[in-house]
Amino acid sequence: MPTDTNAGQATIDVGAGAGRVSIVGYSAGDWPSVRDFVARHWRADHPLLDRGLFVWQYRGFGPRVGTQDIRLIRVGGELVGFLGLIPGLFFCDAKTIDGASIALWTVRPDLRDRGLGALALREAMKQHGLLCCVGVNPAALPLYRKLGFAETPALRRWVAPLDGDGAAALLGGTCDAAPVADEATPLDPEYGWDFERLVGIYQRTVMQRFRAGVARTYGYWRWRYASSAGFSYRCFDTEGGCIVARVERVVAPDRPQADRLAVLRLIEILPAKASAWDGEAVSAAADLIRGVLAWGRANGCVLADFQHASQRLHATLQAAGMTLMSDEAAWTRKVPGLFQPLRSDVGPLNAVWRAGEAGAPPISADDLYLVKSDGDMDRPNVWPLPLEYVS
Repeated sequence: MPTDTNAGQATIDVGAGAGRVSIVGYSAGDWPSVRDFVARHWRADHPLLDRGLFVWQYRGFGPRVGTQDIRLIRVGGELVGFLGLIPGLFFCDAKTIDGASIALWTVRPDLRDRGLGALALREAMKQHGLLCCVGVNPAALPLYRKLGFAETPALRRWVAPLDGDGAAALLGGTCDAAPVADEATPLDPEYGWDFERLVGIYQRTVMQRFRAGVARTYGYWRWRYASSAGFSYRCFDTEGGCIVARVERVVAPDRPQADRLAVLRLIEILPAKASAWDGEAVSAAADLIRGVLAWGRANGCVLADFQHASQRLHATLQAAGMTLMSDEAAWTRKVPGLFQPLRSDVGPLNAVWRAGEAGAPPISADDLYLVKSDGDMDRPNVWPLPLEYVS
């Protein structure tokens, strides 16, 4: 694994006698102090307190593979801040560049508003040609804007009820939409992962239609899905394209009618025909989606969803029976934002990104291939999952 030799140092007013500020790369010996810091200043039951999940998430892929891409903020040698970076390769305007996804960025409460977090982010900007973050704390948005990041207030989310009574129970009332894919034949997931197929479709469709996104190489598919430490992903492959999906069990012990229901999460949808990304309703891709939805229903799922920064796939998703979450489709606003634990008070997933050379046109959300797994929004939120919720 690479060793991070790029340590930034600066003098910032953090209080008399506080000591020198340094930004250093993480190493395995830092784990106890990092674990304690996250538990104290972020969340006492955070899933990433599990070392296996931590190492997997921050391993990433590409030339900077490994947890050394994390930035630790120290004052006088004491750990006071953490900037989690998931390393990877990105494409931007037909070039392959080094980049990273930002995942978990925090500073000790008494030292916030001193510029420490900004210092760490600026150090990361020197290292990476593209940075993105999905699920941004609203308090951090002004700094991202100041540093030239573009943003979208929400990934577009498409949903589909698969079982009428189950969907109504999940929504806490009624579901005004009829179940989708009732007549479709369930598809069987592939026994293994055809990485060559996934790489090929992505390169000749997504990378030819979008200005920027993660360069999903063989190493990406193997690390992010096939070898996930948190979830069991399934890959579906037909002439219409490929879909990566997983089943998620609802954790809601205080809502017995919804507790232990299952939801189908569509994470990647890759139509084999590139014109699907141009707004064409591609029938073969729609058939693929319906087949996966039917598989979800056959495996007890009551609802399905898919999230993407771009709206380019809308015609194919609509042809498959999925509905864009919006005020016009009022029932979709009842779909919970989080299933583990079940919460309806969680806002939509926003995102920020910074890429491109100086003077280049800004990259819009529709020109960015970004899904909820491009960061830390598709990892366990309850860990370990109690045995009664394991499928």
